[in-house]
Amino acid sequence: MPHDWLMNVLNDLRAYALRNGLPAIANQMGEARIVAAAELAALEEQSASTRPPQAVCYTGH
Repeated sequence: MPHDWLMNVLNDLRAYALRNGLPAIANQMGEARIVAAAELAALEEQSASTRPPQAVCYTGH
């Protein structure tokens, strides 16, 4: 997925916050991951619905 990097960054930020005693930031990064996952899924669904159908090639078998 082209947006995997975003989830990785949010995971890294959450892990950093947890390691460094920043629970509020860690919590917010957890929330941000949920929002990002939902938005990215919707974006992917929207993108899939606007793509033209793929051609199917038959070899005559």
